[in-house]
This record gives sequence, C-alpha cells and structure tokens, in this order.
Amino acid sequence: MQDVVVTVLGVQTDADGDKTRIETVASGKMRQKDGMHYITYRERQEDGAEVATLIKANETAMTLVRHGQVVHEQRFEQDKRENGTYKTPYGTIRMAVDTHAYIMSMTELSGSIFLKYDLHVEGQWQSHNELSIKISRDHTLNVQ
Repeated sequence: MQDVVVTVLGVQTDADGDKTRIETVASGKMRQKDGMHYITYRERQEDGAEVATLIKANETAMTLVRHGQVVHEQRFEQDKRENGTYKTPYGTIRMAVDTHAYIMSMTELSGSIFLKYDLHVEGQWQSHNELSIKISRDHTLNVQ
C-alpha cells in the first residue's frame, strides 16, 4: 500500500441552476491488484464524525463505498443507470445515478478519476454532478 493524498472536488447543480462545491483533501492509501485500483481514506463529515471511504476503480467502472455514521455503496459506469442505497441513523434512502462520463487514468502511485452523472433520490431527479478525484503520492504524511 502506498501513502497518498486524495483530493475530491464535487460540484452539484440543482434544478434552479444553483451550484454547490465541496472539496475534501485527506491522507489515504492506494494499491493495485488484478487491474483494480483501491484507494482508502477517512472523510470528516460536517458534524465532525469520520466516514471510512473506499474507491474501487478500473478502466470501465468505479464503486464508492462509505462506512461510518452513513453506509453508502454506489457504482458508476458510463452510459448506465446504477441503483444504490444511502443508510443514515434516520433511515435508508434509495438512490440511482445515470453516469454520462467516466474517465480514469491511474498509475501505481497516482492518478485521477472524473465523473459526470445525474443523481436520483427516491425516484426523483435531484441534481447534475461532476466529481473529480486526484490521487498523488503523499510526501508529507501530515495531511489531515
């Protein structure tokens, strides 16, 4: 496992055209096995709680798995609708994504993933999203 810095930038556009931008930078680990790239990191929520995040990515698809106060697993594959669930302490939410773009470029030590997708929550269109994930070798080992 290589120490890496994971930078995640998400831009969400709602029905009114309002954009919300969220950026997360975290220390993590990355490894490659049998053509699959595994990236793990801990993400701090707005309330201070931590969520463990795993990204599994190959040439054709990516799966995002989150465990902590929320439990979420979502697969992204270009030109496909994928169903998922988002479990919170307050209940489970059904989700689906229509992935319009998936671009992955990885080496053993770094890489990037770019996604464009529409998010549906409980069967209703929620937002258009762009997600950019950059993985770089961690030279500092002190990123929080």
